[in-house]
Parts: sequence; C-alpha cells; structure tokens
Amino acid sequence: MYSNEGRHYTQVNFGYRYSRWQYNIDDKTLHPLQMGIFTTRTLDYKAYFLESPSQYPEKNYYDETRLRWGFEFGSALTFWSTRFELAYLVRIIDSGLVAVLNNSNKDLQYYISSGVSLRYRFE
Repeated sequence: MYSNEGRHYTQVNFGYRYSRWQYNIDDKTLHPLQMGIFTTRTLDYKAYFLESPSQYPEKNYYDETRLRWGFEFGSALTFWSTRFELAYLVRIIDSGLVAVLNNSNKDLQYYISSGVSLRYRFE
C-alpha cells in the first residue's frame, strides 16, 4: 500500500528472477546479477492504470488495465538463516516503454525505476 497525492493505493507484485552466479560468504549468499520478469497488479477497483490522469496528452495514453509487466535486473544478498533477501533492482515497466515511444524527452526517469527491497524467498 502506498500514498500518492492524498489517495491510497494497494498493489501486489509477482516476479521470477534468474541468477547464474552466486557466491557463498559465511551464512549469506551474494547474487551479483539477477535478471527477471515481473507483474504488478492493482487491488483497487477504480484507480491505478484504469484511467490516464489529466497531465497526459490524450485520454487513452496508456491502455486501461489492472496488470502491468516488465523486466528487471539487479543484485541481492540472501541471509540463509532467515531466507530474507536484501536487493537492489532496476525495472523497466511496459508503460515506461510506451512513454519512450510517445515522448520526445528520453530521460531515463521516464521509463526506468530503481529501488531497494526486502524480500522473503520461497524455496
């Protein structure tokens, strides 16, 4: 759940990541490069990807959907005793690719996002 301009939104993320290399360091595992795909789904009925806000040049700038997908890459550190993982990821979401094609401004901030996450690994 997150807030934006006073409204609250809820979303669920699912992802699959592949890591070719891993290094064991004491009770931790370092994955220096992970690549994957992900989906993001809103749990709110009339918000988040269902309407194009007024700042976009046309009403249907983005297609209306509750589901978005994309590609990601980054690195992660897994703590064996807890299966918790600390990761840094760079994501390219499908609507970001639309923005690249529709805008003359090609700044990275329009189609790439990054962040740090704390995850639990199911094995």
